[in-house]
Amino acid sequence: MAAERLQLVERLLAAGVDAECGMAMACRFGRVEVVERLLAAGVFAEYGMAMACRFGRVEVVERLLAAGVDAKHSMAVACSFGQVEVVACLLAAGLDAERGMNVACTEGQVEVVACLLAAGVNAEHGMVAACRFGQVEVVERLLAARVDAERGMVVAYSNDQVGVLECLRAAGLDVRERMETACRNGQMGVVERLLAAGVDARPGMMIVCMEGRMEIVERLLAAGVDAEPGMAMACKFGQMEVVERLLAAGVEAKLGMISACGFGQVGVVERLLNASVDAREGMISACRNGQVDVVECLLAAGVDAKRGMEMACMEGEVEVVECLLAAGVDAWEGMEAALMVGQAEVVEYLEAAGWR
Repeated sequence: MAAERLQLVERLLAAGVDAECGMAMACRFGRVEVVERLLAAGVFAEYGMAMACRFGRVEVVERLLAAGVDAKHSMAVACSFGQVEVVACLLAAGLDAERGMNVACTEGQVEVVACLLAAGVNAEHGMVAACRFGQVEVVERLLAARVDAERGMVVAYSNDQVGVLECLRAAGLDVRERMETACRNGQMGVVERLLAAGVDARPGMMIVCMEGRMEIVERLLAAGVDAEPGMAMACKFGQMEVVERLLAAGVEAKLGMISACGFGQVGVVERLLNASVDAREGMISACRNGQVDVVECLLAAGVDAKRGMEMACMEGEVEVVECLLAAGVDAWEGMEAALMVGQAEVVEYLEAAGWR
């Protein structure tokens, strides 16, 4: 049969018939003797190489390599179709396989990926591809090989690849936590990628406001991230520059006033009062937490302190009670609250002050 095929090939070559398609078919079906004859006749064989790689014809691939046929595009073909033996053959011939790794990861060819990893082929781009197309088994294999998955995590999130995200989360990689870490460490490039993927940045906004990272605050504001919780954190930790910027951006500051009052940030409280931020609940917070300086500031601004007195009495904040009494604040309800919760020191103080 082989001899008959060769005779037919000889007749067709002698007749000047174009044999490029014939080479491709011979490579596809592993007809080594035909391939040999066509190579000897100078027939173009790159397409044939691709066919041999596609269908796993290792012997043909070896012969074509020996003949110097270009196989750089065929590595990707072999990787795409899971032809591990062909891939190993091409690797042994020194062919670059990074593109092949990307293709194998895209197509979910786990055995090929394992072969390429063993050969030391870079898989960072492959990880991104696997995450984009939801190839969970490939992602698991790459994680086991300690391939960096940060970019892949972002891509998986933006493409709603739930299975991949669960896999990454099990490995300790959570895209939401990554946003917080990037904000905390001032990694603007990472923040940009995560924003582009639609990752919730509100926790990150709170962190950068708390730590005063103005550059990232500006970027998150430009991205439309809700900054009201961030305002509260900036006020709590006295980050005046952040507070000023958020006020200028029109961010609601009521929660910020409560935080500033509760944590004794007098300078912030004064700035918020100047911005006409409601401080009634802030007064309660200051009284509850014994922030006498803040209470004095709020009293000077004319903020009502009746509920604050009640709260100070309930919490046993005698110094605050004394400050409020000096300002003429009614203490009857405060006395009742102190009696109800057993704040003996407050009761004694009020009785001594004539509130019986």
